[in-house]
Amino acid sequence: MRSFCAVLVALAATAALGGPAATGPQPISEVACLRKMSLDLTHRGPTAAELDKVKTKTATLAQMADAYLASQEFSGVVFDWYRREFPPTSVTPAGIDTEEPARIIRHIVVNDLDFREVMTGNFTVGTDGVASMQVGKPAAGVLSTRHYMSSARGLYRRVWAGRFERQWTGIALTATSIPPGTIDLTRDGLANNPACANCHVHPVFGIDALAKFADCWKDDGSYDGACTTPDAMFLSRPGKGLPALGQLMVGSKEWKAQIVNFYFRLFFGRGLSTSESDFYLAAAQTFETSGFRVRALIKHLVTSSAYCAR
Repeated sequence: MRSFCAVLVALAATAALGGPAATGPQPISEVACLRKMSLDLTHRGPTAAELDKVKTKTATLAQMADAYLASQEFSGVVFDWYRREFPPTSVTPAGIDTEEPARIIRHIVVNDLDFREVMTGNFTVGTDGVASMQVGKPAAGVLSTRHYMSSARGLYRRVWAGRFERQWTGIALTATSIPPGTIDLTRDGLANNPACANCHVHPVFGIDALAKFADCWKDDGSYDGACTTPDAMFLSRPGKGLPALGQLMVGSKEWKAQIVNFYFRLFFGRGLSTSESDFYLAAAQTFETSGFRVRALIKHLVTSSAYCAR
């Protein structure tokens, strides 16, 4: 059996700003930056025509970024990013569509939709790329896909909740092994155990308080329509069910910081450091003022002086 103990609570911008301080990079040429951008956004080098546009100043790096972000190659890159982010696990049931979350996010990014729909959208996307309504369950974007709800579970969905916290807020908890029979591992039992209560029922990061949002979902990732959704809480905000969890998350500074840091890590190979708070704030503002469009955030990152440096 496993319980949880909080060893790191990284909230808001601190979720994004936890790495070592960066050393001073040196600027590189626009041609070198174009090569870097092309590899990151299309997984290929720039064509001769693309290089010529930058060399002759007939196109800016920002214009080239727009072209890459609108390409079919970029669509494939996004899909690959999120297949890695939502892989099958040892508990994934046979026959589950493990690529559904990646297809949903690719659809949102490629079509320049509000990225908050990752956690609030009422649609799915088929293998043919066509979007359709999620049916037979309360929809919450990627959260309400069978793959997401079945690939991590644990006793009282504690493993699911721990993964959710790490993935979407940067709050990291350590699972603690407890010999069976030594303590009451039910939610009430841990809530009344002074050694465990803080990590399990804390209003900000409590594992059991968060897991209750998923109580009406079965181990195979399907929804139990006969279930009564209990009261739950996360980040000191109450709610019932996955749609409520998705809504409270996208309104939080923790979620915004985590998304910015996710994309920063893709292009810089590390998380943002504490010395880069100004960079973080500028990127977060770009993301928010664009209507939470990831393509605007990516363009901001790959045309920055920090990116065009070595």
